[in-house]
Amino acid sequence: MSNASSTANRLGIFSCAGIEIEYMVVDRDTFDVKPVVMQLFENAGYAGASDVDRGKFTWSNELVAHVAELKLSKPLASLNGVAEGFQNELTQINALLEPLNARILPTGMHPWMNPAEETMLWPLESVEIYDMYDKLFGCHQHGWANLQSMHINLPFDGDEEFCRLHSAIRMILPILPGLSASSPFCDGKFSGTFDMRLYSYGRSCSKIPACSGQMIPESYQTEAEYTARILHPMYEALKPYDTEDVLCEEYSNARGAIARFSRGSIEIRLIDTQESPRMDLAIANLVIRAVKELADGKRFSLEQQLEFDQQALVRLYKDAVHQADMTVCPNPEFLSAMGITDANYARVGELWQAILERVWPEDEETELRADAEWLIRHGTLSRRILNRAGISPTHAALKRVYEDLADCAQAGQRYGW
Repeated sequence: MSNASSTANRLGIFSCAGIEIEYMVVDRDTFDVKPVVMQLFENAGYAGASDVDRGKFTWSNELVAHVAELKLSKPLASLNGVAEGFQNELTQINALLEPLNARILPTGMHPWMNPAEETMLWPLESVEIYDMYDKLFGCHQHGWANLQSMHINLPFDGDEEFCRLHSAIRMILPILPGLSASSPFCDGKFSGTFDMRLYSYGRSCSKIPACSGQMIPESYQTEAEYTARILHPMYEALKPYDTEDVLCEEYSNARGAIARFSRGSIEIRLIDTQESPRMDLAIANLVIRAVKELADGKRFSLEQQLEFDQQALVRLYKDAVHQADMTVCPNPEFLSAMGITDANYARVGELWQAILERVWPEDEETELRADAEWLIRHGTLSRRILNRAGISPTHAALKRVYEDLADCAQAGQRYGW
């Protein structure tokens, strides 16, 4: 249960960023999930390994054998060109999957996977962790076996930077589904919610509520406070089940953003995988800029952020999980935090448009900015998927939509319109 942090060689706030994107592997013909990531790594020359070293990028395993993670091998000071790099890696993966009659499928969830019957846990490195998760929570279900996301990792050095970064991220978390929701279908039908991945993820640790809390973390100012209020209660709740002390680590924290004091970073976990890396990186760039503006504290002070009503953030987040960009925010104080001071309510999509115009100058990284603006204008990927598939598509019609999404991933394109 050791999480003591070291201040040596820490990276300063907003000095760099790390990106991780998860993708599912499916059969080229049926589009059912296909647990062949081990064979993929073998085809890449890494038989029996859980990571494929590609220099600037790394391919890694996840909990289940049909999901591969693409990530930056180390955080970078600039994300310029990273979208193209991720695209090249994805293209290479698809080439290695082709002899296995498999390919990459993007989005936050597989639309018809049956986790109870189709889940295969990763059997190699970290198997003791995965087995303990399965024993404790039951991983053969949505929220464990069927979810793909992008994680953004942002560094901090010391309590002052941690406080500013954590407070700013906490304010942004509730509206992330209104930007990135991409999981409207589950069990072969419209789930009734635009971000079913987050809906399922939020219930995955219900047996031990201390692991996920309210998804939106409370306001904490120091490592000691965070450890005492979040980590230690979580470890104590896990102990009766985790007799071998396998899960009493920072990674068992399942909130929407988690502090990794052992690394000196905060990991944002609420962003669904998009249709192609260019769209993932457009979102990443916008989110980082939005967090940075809040962390500066010039327009909405750190004190205001620390004191902001926790339950108001939780309510907004829950609404955004269900309604995404069309969620109405009726809280003038939150609108003020997001830069809207002349209205009593606004839709989350309108908040993102205002944020974009304020934090991202038109002459900076123009292609990614154009992608972010296009996404906000046309709606989340969930909404675009529903526009194409309809509320009650046949299996054949739904499969055609996801075939198109797989083509977008391969070609590096936007989906819809």
